Amino acid sequence: MKTRMLLLLGCMLMLSSNAHATSREMWVWKDANGVTHYSDVPAPGAKRITIAGSSPGAPPPPATTTSDEGATRSEQPPVTLQYDSLGFTVPEEGATFFAADASIEVRVTSSPMLAKGDRLLVYLDGRQVDAAENSYQHMLTGLDRGVHMLTAVILDQQGNEKISSAPRNFSVRIDAVDNPRNVGPALKPQPTPRPAPTPAPAPPKSNK
Repeated sequence: MKTRMLLLLGCMLMLSSNAHATSREMWVWKDANGVTHYSDVPAPGAKRITIAGSSPGAPPPPATTTSDEGATRSEQPPVTLQYDSLGFTVPEEGATFFAADASIEVRVTSSPMLAKGDRLLVYLDGRQVDAAENSYQHMLTGLDRGVHMLTAVILDQQGNEKISSAPRNFSVRIDAVDNPRNVGPALKPQPTPRPAPTPAPAPPKSNK
């Protein structure tokens, strides 16, 4: 009898360990000899018991292995690149360009070069040159006559100014007909020659 009870208890433990998230019903009863029986099939006089299934626990968080070098790197603040200089190499200060359709080359220089995440902006007369963003070279066309000013600035990812250039001035002029640059002395129209005056007739000689 003891062996039978041990087998039944073993079955119950196996059923309990293999149970799913839903509950399971079983019946228990004692026979005339006082032996306790367990079964998943109801029997006369049996008492129903409910065995709660073990719900699967949440998986443990994945183990994160961090080397000492990685931990040290993550604890250090990001390095902010500082710029020593920013300016223009072309055009020269005070340069003059003739004709409104002149193409004006712009070259920017910085030390060190632009870092990843930073922005290089070029302004013409206070307005951003969109095509020149993050570019060290650009071409300007279709400018009005007069004096123009170039400036450059480098911003960080948050839009804060890190360095700005000194202004670079140049001018655009329109050629004129009487511009000495195009018309020299040899090209000036010659005056119309005037006819030479007719000499007066000589007075007649007298015979004495």
